[in-house]
Amino acid sequence: MLMKSFKTLQNKAMNSFFAKTAVMLFLMAFTASTAWALEYTASGQTISDATTWTGSVTIKGSGKITFSKRITISGTVSLNLGSNATLVASKGIELPEGNTLTINGSGTLKATGASGKSGIGSQYFGTLIVNGGNITAKGGDGAAGIGGDQFVYEMWHTDNSTTINTNDEGTIEGTPWSWQLWGQGGTKSLTYYDNGTYQAQWKGTGDTFVSVGYNYSNTSGVYHKTKCYTADYEYTKEGNANNFSCIGIQGWTTNPVTQFYIVDDWYNAPEFIMSYYKKIGTATIDGATYTIYVDYKQYMATPMYGSQNFIEIFSIRESARQQGHIDISAHFKKFDELLHGQTVTFNGKDVSLVFGGKIYQLGLFCEVCDATGSIDYDFVHIADDCGRITINGGTVTATGGTGASGIGAGKDGGSPGILALGDGLTAYGGTSANPTGNAVTGPVDDVTTRYRYMKVEKSSGISTAINNMNLSTDEPIYFNLQGQRVDHPAWGIYIRQQGKDRKKVVVREVNN
Repeated sequence: MLMKSFKTLQNKAMNSFFAKTAVMLFLMAFTASTAWALEYTASGQTISDATTWTGSVTIKGSGKITFSKRITISGTVSLNLGSNATLVASKGIELPEGNTLTINGSGTLKATGASGKSGIGSQYFGTLIVNGGNITAKGGDGAAGIGGDQFVYEMWHTDNSTTINTNDEGTIEGTPWSWQLWGQGGTKSLTYYDNGTYQAQWKGTGDTFVSVGYNYSNTSGVYHKTKCYTADYEYTKEGNANNFSCIGIQGWTTNPVTQFYIVDDWYNAPEFIMSYYKKIGTATIDGATYTIYVDYKQYMATPMYGSQNFIEIFSIRESARQQGHIDISAHFKKFDELLHGQTVTFNGKDVSLVFGGKIYQLGLFCEVCDATGSIDYDFVHIADDCGRITINGGTVTATGGTGASGIGAGKDGGSPGILALGDGLTAYGGTSANPTGNAVTGPVDDVTTRYRYMKVEKSSGISTAINNMNLSTDEPIYFNLQGQRVDHPAWGIYIRQQGKDRKKVVVREVNN
């Protein structure tokens, strides 16, 4: 009797275990499927909850579905628009950097950002790929239709900080960035914070250098044409420098070694550079004129190869500023253009100019000599991967808010990346009141920030709008057969864009 009762209890327990396990497995499967695949039937309903999309999202049915709060894209998301369905994102779609949204199908998407917010985008824009659909995006006041929000300098310092007062360098935990502090004599200190902002002080020092940014010291460097470098910053400064001083972007390249400076500010104007270095040209970047100078350094110290000869490049802004956006890669492109093939005589020696191919170090810096003072960076954002807008199909109409582009940057912001148009597509820019404009192709920052309205549509007779993109003739860019840019193509078939030449190629080896 006792044995029978025990077996009965045992059987019940096992049945209960299997039942609970089955429920658990079902819930796990359901949770996994909802994490990777969502499906909505558009039938006139409104979704009022905050929504974050990951994985695959399908809008089906023959009606309209409205999301009353801003949709956030997390990771790599595929949005599939059913042919008769309409998705209304009444507060727009947040697409932050490092995330990708691909839109497929033939349905309709209407995305409208609130004041300061883009229709589709973010302050730092991710990657948008449009393969189909009827897309209408409108930015709020100061924000792009597709691209950047109105730029706001709001960061300041986080609670966690580290203070250094000796010559040293290291990494900032939780970020891709490193810090450097170096100085001769006197006293100096650097305090850096978890978000990359920093403060530095010095008193009675000789040459003093402080920087936060990328350091690829464990490798041979990163090929600069495969990256898209930008920086946004804001700081205050106090004190004086009786000798050389520069503030902005500084870094080194390898293969061959070059040292480069992008100078946005100073304690005293860098007259020494402007008087004694060779002027080789000017460039208009980020709305200002920069004058570019070079010098040849013989057997001087470098951070990666010891003492040796190298080219030093200065790109100096016409007027100083303490806040702004720097399109670093635009400076690199100009360095390539101006230095390529030139031979300049320095102290009786003919030197072939070249800008090194691989970035070794790059950071927001301050360098002073014979100085006492301080600098406080309360906003720091350095990136090596810009967002991209690739349109392979469908119809896209984008209208920017006041002071912002239809497709491109928000007010006071930088470029979100490159606009690539696929076969049979062209882009038109204009104002909201006059949405005809002129045919537009090319980098977003170079072209479309002039327009509050952009319309991208299929146009007969144009085999490919990408043929007219404003690219250097010596800078090949590769796309896969779906029109998506590929920075590091492996062996296979690709579309190669080089200047105005565009052809299908078999890639067997690419130097990167």
